[in-house]
Amino acid sequence: MKPALLLLACGTAIAFVPKVWAGLDLSWNACNLAPGSTSGLNFACADPDSSQHLFGSFQLPADLGRFIAMDLFIDLKTASPELPPFWHFEPEGCNDGALTFSAARPPGNEACQNPWGVSGATAYIAGYSTGFGGDPSRARLVASVFRQRPIYLTAGTNYFGFDLAFLMGNAPCCPGCETGAEIVWSAGYFYDSTGASVVVSGPGLLGDCVAVNGPGCFVRLSSATPDPLEQRAPMPSRSGIGCPTAAIGRTWGMIKQIYR
Repeated sequence: MKPALLLLACGTAIAFVPKVWAGLDLSWNACNLAPGSTSGLNFACADPDSSQHLFGSFQLPADLGRFIAMDLFIDLKTASPELPPFWHFEPEGCNDGALTFSAARPPGNEACQNPWGVSGATAYIAGYSTGFGGDPSRARLVASVFRQRPIYLTAGTNYFGFDLAFLMGNAPCCPGCETGAEIVWSAGYFYDSTGASVVVSGPGLLGDCVAVNGPGCFVRLSSATPDPLEQRAPMPSRSGIGCPTAAIGRTWGMIKQIYR
């Protein structure tokens, strides 16, 4: 879009460049602008074969000419004083293995441009910390996605970020699936292969907060710069069997620092 020009009395022209909209969005069922997306839903706790999909979308404040990776920080807070066993997705937690994370854009989400390619990219959960910030009702998820080859991303364009699936298979043996919760995409770190990076926080075109089993986001979590995954609360013992163990990895930013 060409900038509008304002002619002053002295004949000087000033160019007004439209503001680029940048931010982070979360939505259930589909990416932010796709049909069927919603900011709130109830988990199908009684159906062990079901899964609820949380989509992340983003818009950058500046172009990244050789975009290659993203780190994301997601905060979760339940309405209960402490995280119920269902919300303990950390290794050896009751619901360990019940989160899947993907960068493959599903069909029907063409409203969000795909920065990861047709087959997606390498995507993994780097960590899940309970009792984050000393709050026993809060957890933080850290995940990363990276491409094999750089790509040009344009400021203000609406991009698909990820698909985070909550699996209901352990709900019968991990109480608390019906507990109300809010989930916030607190920050995204977007990396260029040249070493440049952009940090994005705050709502985008739709909103960076979604609700589970409730009317809306009841406590607005901070979107300040993410702090390290250091504070952890005791994990509840498993009350069921057949829950696979998840691995903890490093974020893309951590790996990049090692090889500098």
